[in-house]
Amino acid sequence: MLDLDALVLGPCMTAFGEPVRFVGADGLAGGTAGIFNENHVELHFDGDQETRLVRPLLGLRLSTLPRTPREGDLFVIRGGTWAVREVLADGVGHAKVYLNGPL
Repeated sequence: MLDLDALVLGPCMTAFGEPVRFVGADGLAGGTAGIFNENHVELHFDGDQETRLVRPLLGLRLSTLPRTPREGDLFVIRGGTWAVREVLADGVGHAKVYLNGPL
């Protein structure tokens, strides 16, 4: 079995990631690298109707955090504080963390 976290996600974060700080609502904290897009655009289609959603997104390796982020946790990115809105894990070690903020 391939370790995608080590073989793919780790090198991607080394090459493209930037420092972020995780601050859990329960007091757990830690630093990691993440790929941050303050204006991530998603397009959704319903028939001929297109909906465009723009929101901040942080991509990161779950193995580098003390636990999986959840609503109420915070990330400090580029000097701003962002609140976790939603977490979508892909099952192989990566997560898309949708954020609210900056606070």
